[in-house]
Formats: sequence, structure tokens, C-alpha cells
Amino acid sequence: MSIAVEEKTEKKWSYLRILVDSFCQVQKLRIQTSNRISAIERETDAEGLNLDVRYLSKMYDQLVLMEQNLELNIKDEVKEHIAWEWLKKVKGIGPILAGKMLSFIDINEADTISALWRYAGYAVVDGKAEKPTKGEKLHYNSRLKTTMYLVATSFLKSKGKFSEIYYREKERQQEISTKDMSDLQIHYRALRKMVKVFLGCLWMYWRQAEGLPIREPYSHEYLGHSTLYRPEEFEEK
Repeated sequence: MSIAVEEKTEKKWSYLRILVDSFCQVQKLRIQTSNRISAIERETDAEGLNLDVRYLSKMYDQLVLMEQNLELNIKDEVKEHIAWEWLKKVKGIGPILAGKMLSFIDINEADTISALWRYAGYAVVDGKAEKPTKGEKLHYNSRLKTTMYLVATSFLKSKGKFSEIYYREKERQQEISTKDMSDLQIHYRALRKMVKVFLGCLWMYWRQAEGLPIREPYSHEYLGHSTLYRPEEFEEK
């Protein structure tokens, strides 16, 4: 990739990040405004509603329009993204969810699948899932981790091919679980497995599409694990 293209790509997807951040801020304010209107309506008699509710209602309508406009812009940007060609075929991933996720990832920086897992908050440290440590800087992007939870939830609701990973892993965890392991712990372990498989496929597709070097995950290259998931296995739209 030439320097000119690199600069263009960096600017382009910085714009996507601006759009996503603005969308989330406007959406949050729109929800807060709606809640405020409801609270006033509950606590005030009909004669006292006039000015407050009228002003907030106009503000709410403006926020809805802003949110819709930002949503359209995000969709337009995402549909030009090189990874969208694969993501659009994955059941459970729409343009807005894809935009939120893609805006946080620099695929040039994530030179291994493990690097992307760690940045998304799905690394394993000393045999355990990485968690925040008081007094230490986070080694992952908390907003990306939150977004990946939304992705996982969407996969389960859509009942697509990635949800099959969840149910297989859940069944496996139930078979090997001890009495100390709760149903919720099993659920989260299965979610982690599904998200990590998805991120691995996204990493592989995106890096190849950009012409960047790829390598097998550490578990396959050094530990002899046999199951390697490919992006095309999960295409269905």
C-alpha cells in the first residue's frame, strides 16, 4: 500500500470514528430527553406541561433527525469499507453495528489475531480472561469490548452460523463443568468463544483484503489445535 493510500485510508476511517462517536452522543441525548419528557408528564398536571414539554418535544424531534442523518452517513461509509464485503454476508451484523466495531480497529496495528483479541478485551492472561486491574492502564479498548458484547447478543438473536459456535461451546462447557461453575459462567465462556471466532475471521478476511500478511493463530501454529475457522464458512446473507 502506497503512502498516499495509507494517508487516505487513515483519514477516511477517522471520519467513520467521528460519525460513530457523534451518533452515540446524539442517541444518548435523545434517550435522556425522552426520559425527561416522560418524567415531566408523570409529575406535572396538564396545565403545567405547556412550555417545558413543548420545548423538550422540539428538541427531541431535532435529535431524532440528527440521529437519522448520522445513521445514513455511517451506512454510506461502512458500505465503502473493504471489510463490508464479508460482513454484509454475516447474519447478525448490520451497517451500524459494523460501523461501531470497525471505527475502533486499526487492522494495520493488529498484526496477529491474538493482538486483535487483546485489543477487544478477549485476551487470556495467566490462563484467565483479562480483567481491569486497579491502578493499571487498560490493555484493551473498553468501548470496543462493549461493542463486541452487542455483536454477540445480535448473533444469538439472529440465530445465524456464529450462534452455532456458541451452542456447541455451551454444550461442551456443560459437559466438562464442575459444581463450582454456574450457568452464567458457562454462558459467558460460550459467548467468548463465539466472539473470538468471529474476530479471528474478521481479522483474516480484512488483512487479506488489504494485502497484509497473515499467519495462523498461535494455538494452531504452536499448540497443534486442529480446528481453524475460515471467514467463508460463516457467509449466509
